[in-house]
Amino acid sequence: MSSSSDESLSFHYPIAIARDMVHASRILPIKAFEANGIGMLEKVFDIGCSLSDVLLLHPHAMSSSPMVIDPRDYPMELVRVLGTTPGGDKYLRLLAAKAEESLQGRIRRSLLGRQRHMTWP
Repeated sequence: MSSSSDESLSFHYPIAIARDMVHASRILPIKAFEANGIGMLEKVFDIGCSLSDVLLLHPHAMSSSPMVIDPRDYPMELVRVLGTTPGGDKYLRLLAAKAEESLQGRIRRSLLGRQRHMTWP
């Protein structure tokens, strides 16, 4: 990862933000995302894109333990949030395609089981 002593300037920062968003999405009902409008969905999208970039640049740099969710699972969770929140479909395909690139097919296999009507770029 990067060598910056300031966490917000390191490659680990998007992973930390994504982790926090995934934890919040599991605690909060989908209505909480709806209530905050399109701005919240845009933030989820931005977080997912930043995370996908980091995973693409450093696919094996994240260490995880069996007791912790692997950072490579976070993009799938962020796609889930967009896919289950009204208005999220605007960003769903874009984030799924970006995450697909960084995860080499895991997103597509996950979504195909749920959304057969989705066409991929």
